[in-house]
Amino acid sequence: MAEKTTSPIRSDNPFQKALSMAVQSDAPGTRRRTFLTAAAAAALGPTAAALLGGPLASMASAANANNLPDFAPVPAEAFGPALNADGYFVGQIDGNLYWVTDSVYQAMFLTTREGVVLVDAPPTIGHNLLRAIASVTHASGMPSKVTHLVYSHSHADHIGASALFGTDVVRIGHRENRRLLLRDNDPNRPPPSVTFDERHVLEVGGEQLQLAFHGPNHTPDNIFIYAPKQQTLMVVDVVMPGWIPFKGLAVSQDIPGWVHAQDVAMTYQWRTLVAGHLGRLGTRADVDLQRHYVSDLAASARATVASLDPTPFFQKYGPTGNSWAIFKAYLDAASQQAADPIVAKYTGKLAAADVFTFDNAYVLFESLRIDAGVLGPLGGLAASTEERIRGADMQTMMERALQGVGSPLRVFPTTNGRCTRSTKLGTPGAGTPSRPTTTLTTSSSTGPKGSQCQPAEGQITERRQSASAERSPTTRSTPLRLALR
Repeated sequence: MAEKTTSPIRSDNPFQKALSMAVQSDAPGTRRRTFLTAAAAAALGPTAAALLGGPLASMASAANANNLPDFAPVPAEAFGPALNADGYFVGQIDGNLYWVTDSVYQAMFLTTREGVVLVDAPPTIGHNLLRAIASVTHASGMPSKVTHLVYSHSHADHIGASALFGTDVVRIGHRENRRLLLRDNDPNRPPPSVTFDERHVLEVGGEQLQLAFHGPNHTPDNIFIYAPKQQTLMVVDVVMPGWIPFKGLAVSQDIPGWVHAQDVAMTYQWRTLVAGHLGRLGTRADVDLQRHYVSDLAASARATVASLDPTPFFQKYGPTGNSWAIFKAYLDAASQQAADPIVAKYTGKLAAADVFTFDNAYVLFESLRIDAGVLGPLGGLAASTEERIRGADMQTMMERALQGVGSPLRVFPTTNGRCTRSTKLGTPGAGTPSRPTTTLTTSSSTGPKGSQCQPAEGQITERRQSASAERSPTTRSTPLRLALR
């Protein structure tokens, strides 16, 4: 007996149609192939299931429907063409250049008189790649054998079906791609036999692809594939046409490089973009819209760094010594504050603006901290920040907070009491980042309040003990200016 879905399938959503076929069809082959589409959506997580509906939403509902979030409708223009009965769509881009999608992943292939050049082999499409190629070459009279397979990058979700094409296919990728695949040792992803560092021109049967590496971005090996005759660019996991970037800015490993890759893409003379994900091809307008989204989110993140008061986070978690709690609470609040106006602006313009913008903001914050040096209150505690903290043992709180952040407070015992090294940010010059300057001030019941002091010879020690155990009840602390070195 055929299984039945428990939720209605909208006729205008080709992705939901494929999911419906996966569970309703009596044909085992069809059910297996179309279920791959559902599996692809599952890889996007419960949010995609709730967003797209269909059987995956039913499965999520079985878990706990009342606790699952609701998201804004997906704009109609974000969807691509309808899938066929086997769960894929194959279309002509221009001339002998074609693309294949299952509405979640994409591949591209070029037919020639000497064989087929395939770019990427997503496992969710799998054997449907062979079916798509066979349908095109049969109609055109071209050879159907795949002779060359180009890897955009090493990730298994894009090339995990490589092994389907045997051992005699010529695999091509960046030199770093080969290193990564040799390390991964995955039989489904044989390493490329032909590698390059910066550029490689592939010519097969009168057709040409230009491969180029413009530096690390999504991964250390992600390349640009350009078909000049067809004016088509394929760059994967950099732009999501019609959608905001996947969680964490497409799980990219080099955020500045990933942002720059969008600009690099626009330097090519292309009309059509194959982006590697989702159900439709991209346009130059799609890239511009995503660049605006990322730029707006970065600006909102910077504004949040300047405006969000960190005082409550240090008041709450500083006395406990739980530095990670300070980081988490502050970054979560900052990400939400930065994301809110961007979600409002782009909902209805880009699909899933309300799904992953919070996560994208979080990653941008981390990139601002570790790549751009915009450390904010978690990287340098200015005097104004400390002076806002009231009603807590500030010295104990700040010392404990900093211990887990990587800059232990050092204590210099002296004859006039406890002399503590403190740090404040200097005034930056034009275009120059702030540099910390160090002074020594006294905290003592006997020494002059706020006086300068020097450490005793050979007496420098890191303060690791409990501050409460070291200080007498009568000791009064002068204001300290503490910062990470």
